[in-house]
Amino acid sequence: MSTTDTKPWWQSKTIIAGIVAVLVAALGVFGVGIPDGQQETVTELVLQIITALAGILAIAGRLTAKKELTK
Repeated sequence: MSTTDTKPWWQSKTIIAGIVAVLVAALGVFGVGIPDGQQETVTELVLQIITALAGILAIAGRLTAKKELTK
């Protein structure tokens, strides 16, 4: 399998959907619920937030790096 066939775990919609499902179940214990049909929307939102945070971290990492980039 080449590197183009892989991705970090946090970019997996399956993993994110599983995490959201666990969180929704945990929130249900405390009486907080997500309306039917909204779990997929929440999953997509969480995935977009994680992707945005990863981009910010990548930029911050480059800005604070000690070595210069070469061609």
